[in-house]
Amino acid sequence: SYAIEVTGNQFGAAQGTSEQTSNVSDASTSSHGARIIDALRTLPIPAGLPGTVKLDLPAVVVGGTIIRDLVLDARPDDEAGWDVRRLAAELPGRTALELSGDLRLPLQGEPLASGAFKGSVLVASLQPTGLARWIAGDSGDRVRALPRAGVEALIDATIERQLFDISELRVGASVLSGSLERRSPGVGAPALLADLDGDSGSLEALAAIAEIFGAQTNGSWVAD
Repeated sequence: SYAIEVTGNQFGAAQGTSEQTSNVSDASTSSHGARIIDALRTLPIPAGLPGTVKLDLPAVVVGGTIIRDLVLDARPDDEAGWDVRRLAAELPGRTALELSGDLRLPLQGEPLASGAFKGSVLVASLQPTGLARWIAGDSGDRVRALPRAGVEALIDATIERQLFDISELRVGASVLSGSLERRSPGVGAPALLADLDGDSGSLEALAAIAEIFGAQTNGSWVAD
């Protein structure tokens, strides 16, 4: 068995130099996910041996973006599978992220799109405009009007598709629950499909979420 612990001031992760990461746009959920997966699979993890990997870094640079206060506690299950006990970080827009679950990294030679994560996620943003700019490259009027946004959900995700089973979605003063799916194919704009229950401001809240995910102006969204 082994134990890898990394602490420090700043760490530069993979900058999207591989052919697969260089072929995705700079500002999209897909491109950020591709860069993070590419960075994780370059870690020197002994194959076939049980162990632990712990990171505690105040700043990580991924694709030119600074991710702050990164904490990772994970146990590789096999050559490609990780049991992520906890992943916490501060994303752009003063956004707190907490993840736990099962992560599968692509093996060498496999496309990055074969990576997948299934688990739980908690996101709380105090500056949704900054988060939207990071995810979608821009922010619309509805997002600029939001003082805060957050979600607690189960997630089943790949680079091209993210499915959220939402227990609570807070967008400004609105509170919603239900399911949300974002599809981001290799070509074309993203699409957002939603089946959510909420209060009288739910439609406006959903439109703001579509802007954050880049589906309002660059793609399409459908509400049930």
